[in-house]
This record gives sequence, structure tokens and C-alpha cells, in this order.
Amino acid sequence: MILKPADVNTYMGERGLQFTTQEAQFLFSVTAGVELTKAARKAGFLPAAQAVNNLLERADITDALKYMDDMKQEVIPAGDFTAEDAMGMYLDAYAAAATSTEMKNVVDSMVKLKGLAAAEKKEVVFTNATELRGASEEDLIRQIGKLGGREIILNPEDYQRVK
Repeated sequence: MILKPADVNTYMGERGLQFTTQEAQFLFSVTAGVELTKAARKAGFLPAAQAVNNLLERADITDALKYMDDMKQEVIPAGDFTAEDAMGMYLDAYAAAATSTEMKNVVDSMVKLKGLAAAEKKEVVFTNATELRGASEEDLIRQIGKLGGREIILNPEDYQRVK
């Protein structure tokens, strides 16, 4: 099951509890896997370490964390996992990101998932004609085959000579 901030609100509503916006953000961040102190800081609690101690002494907070953890235990069957499930997980990760670098990495992954990124183009540049003239056909094919950091096996017999 993919958890969303609304799950914290649902939990609160079912039990007649009232968490502040900061407390709900803390609960969601911890549920999303953010370390306790970072979650407290992200929610705006300062000093964060003291806030964590205070929050974890409250039964309503610990009960909510247990409830959210239990919800995470529900597993999506492997055959039913879709791109939308993955996107939901990416959105959860984005919401839990503590730094702009983490946010950028999640966005990069979402762009790849949706196929929005243009294929990378590699341009082969020879710095001088001597490099071209001096290389054997096999050397040229070997160099072309290594483009993009991956080995591509080309067979000279598969191509026609053009004059």
C-alpha cells in the first residue's frame, strides 16, 4: 500500500484525534522512511532532537506511527505492480526528501519512468584527420563499438564497402 498524507488524516478522523500540521508532517515523514530527527526538523520542530523525545512520549503519536507502519506491511502482489504504483512511491519519496539533491534524484526517476527524457545523443569527434587515416578498419569499428560506455559488437562482414 502506498501511504499518502491523507492516510494520517484518515487515521486521525477515525479516532477523533487532532494533530497539528507539524505533527502530521512528522508522522508522514517517519512513515516514509525519514530518520526521526530529520523528520522533526523537516516538520519545523526545533530543537529537533528534543522534539523527537517529546513526541515519542505521547501515546497518540506512537499509536499513529504503529498504525502507519502496519499499513505499510500490506504488500502489492508482484504482478499487480504498475507504473502508477511506482509513481506513487516516487511522490512519497519526493515528499520525504530532506534535501534538494534527493528531490532532484526523485524527479529524474519520475521523468525516466514516464519516458519524458530525450535519448542521450553521443557525438563522435575526431580531433584531426591523422587519427582517422591512421586507424585500421578494425580499430575504427572497435572504437565505434565502445561509444556510450558499452561494448557494441560490430562485424565488418555485415557491411558493404562504399567507394
